Amino acid sequence: GEERSRAVLREAEEHVRDGCLLVTTGAALRVGRVQEACARPERVVGMHFVPPTAWGELVEVVPGERTSAGTAAAAEALARRTGRTPLVVRDAPGFLVNRLLVPLIDEALRLLEEGAGIARVDGAMTGFGMAMGPLRLADELGIGRVARLAAFLEAELGERMRPAPLLAVLARRAPGGDAEEFAFYPSDGGRDPPPPARAAEALREAVRTREGEAAEEEMRSRMLLRMVGEAARALEEGVVESPAAVDLAALLGAGFPA
Repeated sequence: GEERSRAVLREAEEHVRDGCLLVTTGAALRVGRVQEACARPERVVGMHFVPPTAWGELVEVVPGERTSAGTAAAAEALARRTGRTPLVVRDAPGFLVNRLLVPLIDEALRLLEEGAGIARVDGAMTGFGMAMGPLRLADELGIGRVARLAAFLEAELGERMRPAPLLAVLARRAPGGDAEEFAFYPSDGGRDPPPPARAAEALREAVRTREGEAAEEEMRSRMLLRMVGEAARALEEGVVESPAAVDLAALLGAGFPA
């Protein structure tokens, strides 16, 4: 998180040469607030290596308000040297990719609360052409990470980012001291599994707003429109400079169909 990044970079800059990049890779933070803790804020830059690695070519390069142009350029060059595509993103909450993915996953969870099946929710999006369904994506990211990102975005952006009640249920540790994180799918990667026992229990515990499954087209539209709406807001806020940059983030960072 932000406090850990502030502490680590503040200590690191005491042991490195003046020209060293001071990079934070966290997503649930603001680069500008990390810079405030550092003696050389012009050397601090964000580099968010977008997970999951299944398609992950994108690195969000996030200059803070006090990042020098040379530091930002060096971070872009570093991303290219690792074989990835850099995208310069303003230091806004969630940067860009998480602004698209968290609402997508949230809408998928709301559909589960309403009685939709796991495989049908994911199938609505993979049938559209997404590289991965939102619930399998939540497994890849880790439900705990999704919950932390959602809490950060709600704190920064307000009521519209309030997560589905189901997320808090799923992010709890399993009873009996079991530290294994909840997952929708078995670890062997099996296709179209029945809901695991913990998922079934969590879904029963969650508040349902209605019973039964929505039509596939309705599910797809709801999930897509959450992404599109947040993309439009990010563009209006100048998080990136152009619609083409939003499309690049969706394609390389969110697994959106070409």
